[in-house]
Amino acid sequence: MPTPALFPRFASALLPLLLGAAAPALAADGALDAVRAFYTEPLADERDPALFTGAARETIEKDLSAESGCIGFSFVFNGQDFDEAEVARTLKLAEEPGADGAQAVTARFDNFGQPQEVVWTMRQTEGAWKVADVTIAFEGDDDWTLSTACD
Repeated sequence: MPTPALFPRFASALLPLLLGAAAPALAADGALDAVRAFYTEPLADERDPALFTGAARETIEKDLSAESGCIGFSFVFNGQDFDEAEVARTLKLAEEPGADGAQAVTARFDNFGQPQEVVWTMRQTEGAWKVADVTIAFEGDDDWTLSTACD
């Protein structure tokens, strides 16, 4: 066991090794954590333009500037209402690499007994993971995408 006088030198030598090993995991979890935040504090920042980038940000800004808005539901939950406890209990997030450095995060959960799937395209911009698009697939219909919702 190191003596107290040696501990600061031991810790300072070990810390870079630990951080270096953890860095890839932290980078990979960043997009997933950014999406998880939309579900842990429902509706708090759902339409905060600072959390979006590109066409998704433009859509959010259009929605906020329109008198009655152009998005009439919560795209986070794919509905106007949600059961916060059920969503929290059933939420599963999966991440995979997307095109051009993006990360795709798929959120699967139940809302009022109905299975839901929302796919988030995340991009690292300005040192943070931001929403580049959100896609919801509807059976028999075209997919809904945030980036084209207000066209």
